[in-house]
Amino acid sequence: MSADTRRLARGADKALRPGDEHYSAYVGPPALYDLMGASQFRLLTALGLRERHSVLDFGCGSLRAGRLLLPYRKRSGGDTWRHVAAV
Repeated sequence: MSADTRRLARGADKALRPGDEHYSAYVGPPALYDLMGASQFRLLTALGLRERHSVLDFGCGSLRAGRLLLPYRKRSGGDTWRHVAAV
């Protein structure tokens, strides 16, 4: 990852192309990164996910949904998050 894509100005990630070297471009169109993460989170909670539940997220590299799930789970005192890197 080049230094110029790690320190983008607010909103500049929306101009990236899918696959560019920025976490929001790893998982599809960067312009939809926030929307898709919020959609994933909303779907999980609509289907019954609650703060006391656990989540196993395979392939969560950019944490598109995880960045919303982490604080949600932490509100209930759950601070035993584990990240296991795939080999």
